[in-house]
Amino acid sequence: ALHGLTQPAVVLWAGEAVAGKKAEKEAAHRAVVCDFLAARARGGDAGAARLVRPALKDAHWSVRAAAVRGVTPLRTPDVVDALVLCL
Repeated sequence: ALHGLTQPAVVLWAGEAVAGKKAEKEAAHRAVVCDFLAARARGGDAGAARLVRPALKDAHWSVRAAAVRGVTPLRTPDVVDALVLCL
């Protein structure tokens, strides 16, 4: 159901909710938004995968786990480096 939302504004809001100036305060909310972006990324939206990358540095493990699911479609050296640092 989340992947059905195609409006660019929703994806940009999600990017801000994960790690922007207007980031959600609750880790559970950030994790759900990361899962939304991950679903978009698995559907082929590379922009969504890039928006979730900052969440790899989140203080909460649940947010980082959701972020990992979001960046896996991107197989570039910088993503691999970010994943290693996330460990």
